[in-house]
Amino acid sequence: NMELFNILNKKCPMSLAVTSFLLEKGRNKSLKQCLEMEFKLSQNMVYREDFDEGIDAVLISKHHNPNWNPSSIIDIELKDVDKLFVLNLLTIPPITKVGSNFASRSINPSIEEVVVLP
Repeated sequence: NMELFNILNKKCPMSLAVTSFLLEKGRNKSLKQCLEMEFKLSQNMVYREDFDEGIDAVLISKHHNPNWNPSSIIDIELKDVDKLFVLNLLTIPPITKVGSNFASRSINPSIEEVVVLP
């Protein structure tokens, strides 16, 4: 339906492509495998410029007119989507937490520390 098309057409093209891949890749995986896959994906998605662009457009500037890159799902290369599903700790900047009870330190948990399933 046209209403759904118009809604999806305003969303981040890379996020739409990733969602499609995520559903396909997770189809025959266990819950644990899906959570591991989503963890790897999340560690890459938050460092994309589109993540910052979307947050700015909706939550900060509130202009709701993000400038996506790539601007269309047609411009997305499949190899770029595949790369998002690979966890590469060398390219992920460390997250630091500074607070009254914490010394400044790097926090970079392993997937085993985050995904704890029986």
